[in-house]
Amino acid sequence: MLCGMFLTTVEFTNRGVIYEQKHGLPMGGSLSPVIAELVMQELERDLMEQCALLDIVPKVWLRMVDDVFAVGKGAWFEKWKCLCNSYDVHLQFTTELEIVSTKVNRRIKTEQFELPFLDVLVRRQKEGGCPLVCIENLWQQPM
Repeated sequence: MLCGMFLTTVEFTNRGVIYEQKHGLPMGGSLSPVIAELVMQELERDLMEQCALLDIVPKVWLRMVDDVFAVGKGAWFEKWKCLCNSYDVHLQFTTELEIVSTKVNRRIKTEQFELPFLDVLVRRQKEGGCPLVCIENLWQQPM
């Protein structure tokens, strides 16, 4: 009962105006990270079970708190996105697709596919039909 009150009654002030948050966990709340992790674990388990039934299981699924990096093949993406966003009306996933760039070096044309995830840049390139994955650190600690 007490825990429910802390999760449903969230008030905050911004520029002298008092707001009441209707849904979600309070930013900076001491219980927020733990509850968010529990919710994401349940969501992840349920989604993977449903994905298996619909035969749209991602080839790669990496998650850090509420950031997910997923890789799939074919037309799975739109089905997967609809499935994720149908889990709860207040929990909606945003997506970023890889960016395609073409580089020419010594008359050799190379396509690169890049996607930032957390503090790294994931790069996929096709060379001779064999996909290579390169991960670069995007964040440098200030000296």
